[in-house]
Amino acid sequence: ELNQDEAVSIYPNPVADFVFISFNNTHYNLILLTDMFGEIFYKENTNGNSSVNLNIASYPSGIYFLKIINQKNNKSISNIIVKL
Repeated sequence: ELNQDEAVSIYPNPVADFVFISFNNTHYNLILLTDMFGEIFYKENTNGNSSVNLNIASYPSGIYFLKIINQKNNKSISNIIVKL
């Protein structure tokens, strides 16, 4: 579980084209976007960036899990609803 200083902003949700992810700090290592079956649709090393823009326009409609992992291997998991 992440603490308050490691808060993540994800918007908009539901999303149809781009989802924007920003962090209160830059200690994140990895962003994973998976479907309900665990298939990875997106994986990126954040390289210390404080924000990421994901283009999900080509993804099938449904519920995805956004996993954000910090340097201590703590995870933040959020649901993202993709709609066409």
